[in-house]
Amino acid sequence: MSTRRGGWLAAIGIILIAVNLRPAVVALGPVLEQIRADYLLTPTLAGVLTTIPVLCFGVFSPMTARLVARFGMERTLLGVLVLLAAGIGVRLVPAVPAVFAGTFIAGVAIAVGNVVVPALIKRDFADRIGLLTGLYSTAVSAGSALAAAFTLPLQEATGWSWRGSIASWGLLAVLAAAVWAPQLSGTSAPDGVDLDTHPNPWRDRLAWVIALAFGLQSLGFYATQAWLPDMFLARGYSPISAGYMLALTNLVGVFASFITPILAARSQTLGGLAIGFLSSAGWLTLLFSDADYLAVVLLGLAQGAGIAFVLLLIGVRSPDTAHAAELSSMSQGAGYVIAATGPFLVGALFDCTGGFTAAYWALVAVGVVLAAVAYVGGRPGYWGKVSGSVPGLAASRR
Repeated sequence: MSTRRGGWLAAIGIILIAVNLRPAVVALGPVLEQIRADYLLTPTLAGVLTTIPVLCFGVFSPMTARLVARFGMERTLLGVLVLLAAGIGVRLVPAVPAVFAGTFIAGVAIAVGNVVVPALIKRDFADRIGLLTGLYSTAVSAGSALAAAFTLPLQEATGWSWRGSIASWGLLAVLAAAVWAPQLSGTSAPDGVDLDTHPNPWRDRLAWVIALAFGLQSLGFYATQAWLPDMFLARGYSPISAGYMLALTNLVGVFASFITPILAARSQTLGGLAIGFLSSAGWLTLLFSDADYLAVVLLGLAQGAGIAFVLLLIGVRSPDTAHAAELSSMSQGAGYVIAATGPFLVGALFDCTGGFTAAYWALVAVGVVLAAVAYVGGRPGYWGKVSGSVPGLAASRR
């Protein structure tokens, strides 16, 4: 594998960046009950806290293309890691505004990283896009699994408060920044993207299908990361055991993230159907049986495969780097706004009903809709073609 900027060192840097794109969010789930107790938060307010980073992903993703145009991909990603470490550190301050502000800062950083990395893979690894997408999505899932598995055990082993436990994940960002910094050498020219001469994904049907698929799979993922430990606490599990169930979901997701781009390359339409139905099957299993481990495995397969699948679609449905950058920005911007409703919805339904049954049914429905949307997104073609544009709307921004 070769690239024009960095080769294998760049690939290692991408993997380390990817590992950092979820722990700041996922680490909240295992300690959410402690945060609620410390700050007397209602389930709805706790849902707001876990929704903040996902909402940031939606709001700030569309702005990323202009950052890249000004600073270049390499410098932008280094800034992402520095800002992420700062946001994680802010949550050490023992005050309600600090945990919300730190989560917001970390959310902004991750939003930018989410958009830049797929475009960077398209630019530098176009001949190995399936492999690098698989490694990237696997690393994202691995970061989720690490945060879910070790946040509480680290707290118990060190005697730290929940603040220290979740802040420790900032060390990963510092490590990634040190490895990534050499990529800035010889990159004085930014990756300018002329937004006035490229098709507008906001006016393209296929782009919207991919954005909706991205949003629905992310909705299920972030609802799971925020509330699955509490769901298992309600089923009689201890806090440590509930955290391990979340970790198992993410560990299964690591495997699914890696193999999905390989399998989906053969049949993306069937892959899209499978991802949605696996998700619905997982929530139905929790509703109607005590097969908790089976449910967790099904959810892990769906969520690990889901992120890999939509990232693959961003690459294979774009004819070049500029299109990939725009589709990545648009699909993640719109998609994460959709996804932000997930943690809040679960918390609000719990507040209204006093249990998780209604939330389970809502997530079953999300999986069914995801199956249909992902099936459509799996059909061959590039976005930006005249045939893929919404009738009556020009394809360019002009």
